[in-house]
Amino acid sequence: MRVFLTLALALAACTSPDLPNPATSPSSSAIVVPVARSAAEGTACARSVLSSFIDAFNRGDSARLMTYFKTTPGPRTFKWFYTPGTPAYGPSMSQLPHYFATWHATGERWRLVSVDAGASPSWHGGVDFVVEIERTWPDRSMLNGGKGALDCDAQTIFVFALGDALR
Repeated sequence: MRVFLTLALALAACTSPDLPNPATSPSSSAIVVPVARSAAEGTACARSVLSSFIDAFNRGDSARLMTYFKTTPGPRTFKWFYTPGTPAYGPSMSQLPHYFATWHATGERWRLVSVDAGASPSWHGGVDFVVEIERTWPDRSMLNGGKGALDCDAQTIFVFALGDALR
């Protein structure tokens, strides 16, 4: 049940519009038109971004990890990063480095098992993905499924949610 709730929350983040109102947006702001991608291209992009993110996580590269999360306002800004080891909706952006450092220090490492994405852009201009990640520690491992959304062009993740261990 908890996995279903987690995935439902992640899906809700990917389906609740937070787009700027063109009538009230400053005319000087540039409109970025997302690149159309087939499902295969979206999957390749998601695999590339997530593999790079996981490599930085496994190296304990805090500075690089934070480049995957955009803080400026807009439709593809950071929403949340959730795992079974975080509070509901995950930690705030300012707390993420602490979580990453703590997980790395305890020997946690990740491996991207699978990723799949649909055609894009989605309504928010990004790529929605489904993922399986193997999380390992010196004494155990588990497989977690999850969902999220990312911006291929900016190489950023704005929603990431892993559920409980898959059985």
